[in-house]
Amino acid sequence: MHKRLFLLMFFLAACAPAAPAATATASPLPFVTATLPVTNTPAAPLVETASLAAPQSATDTALTAVQVNVRAAPAADAAAISLLPAGVQVQLTGRDSTGTWIQIIAPESANGLGWVTAVALTFSGSLEALPLAVEAAPAAAPSLSPTPAFRAATSSQINVRSGPASSFES
Repeated sequence: MHKRLFLLMFFLAACAPAAPAATATASPLPFVTATLPVTNTPAAPLVETASLAAPQSATDTALTAVQVNVRAAPAADAAAISLLPAGVQVQLTGRDSTGTWIQIIAPESANGLGWVTAVALTFSGSLEALPLAVEAAPAAAPSLSPTPAFRAATSSQINVRSGPASSFES
C-alpha cells in the first residue's frame, strides 16, 4: 500500500503545474542630461559684399527649357562659352534688337555676360520689358588662308591630284 501511495504522490507531483519562474526585471538606467553653461557669444559682424543686382521683376530670371549653349555673341555661329542643362535658373540682363537672343549673366565669360537663344528659355512677362543690350562690335574676320599643319620636301617630281586616285585630275 505504501508503494501505491508513493506512486500516486509521485504521479501527482509530476503532473502538478509548475511554480512560476522568477523573472529578473532590469531596472531602468538613470537618465542623465548634460546642461551646458550659458555663454555670451558675440554675433558675427555684418559684412557688405559686392554682388550682382537682384532681379527686379519676374522677367529678370528665366529657366532653361532645354540644354542650351551660352554664346559670346547673339549668333548661332558665335563661340560657345558654356553649356547649361535644362532647368537651370539664369538672370537676364537684356535682349538683342530682334528679340531672338537674350543676354544673361555668365560668370564663365571674360565680361561676365553671355547670350542664349530666346526659344530655349521659359519665363513670364514680355521680351519688350527687357532692355536692349549693347552688343559689342563683331571681331575682325579671321584670315581665310589656311595654315599648313606640316611641311614636306620631295626629292623628285610628283603629281598633285584633286582626289585620292590616279583617275582624278592632276
